[in-house]
Amino acid sequence: MTTLYVAGKNGSNGSDSLRGKTGPKDRLGIEIARRRPAFSTRKEVTTLSASPRVLIVDESSETRQVLREVLQSRGMQILEAQRADEGLALARCEHPDLIVVDLELENGAPQQVSASFAATSHDQHTPLILIGTARVRRTAPPGGAFLQKPYHYAPLIRKIEQLLADAA
Repeated sequence: MTTLYVAGKNGSNGSDSLRGKTGPKDRLGIEIARRRPAFSTRKEVTTLSASPRVLIVDESSETRQVLREVLQSRGMQILEAQRADEGLALARCEHPDLIVVDLELENGAPQQVSASFAATSHDQHTPLILIGTARVRRTAPPGGAFLQKPYHYAPLIRKIEQLLADAA
């Protein structure tokens, strides 16, 4: 865990106010200050490079919320998308460590959504978990998994952790 100090507002002029103890000097003789806010506001965050990033693509805000809360409590960073096109854009731009996709998205045919995410997953060497019903059953992508609906969160969480561990 890394502790970040968040700068607060100075009541007198509204500008950001930081104060701190002076530290060592750089090679030009300028003091390097260790800055802290005028009041103690602390926020604990996980170091970005240490925590795996998981992209969740599901039109259900409840499903995304449950997965976000559980996975964040386990030290993962979460990226979310409600639609397939948003999810594909995030996957291509952010390069998550794992992608979870509900194939029954409102704006996409399951086979097309599956093929698009499988191609992106393959190109980026990213594990992919596809979730769908028996009628849209796809074979598990290489290095990934298919989870049939209805499903429980616990097996999904275990599968996410397993695939992340295998990819590390």
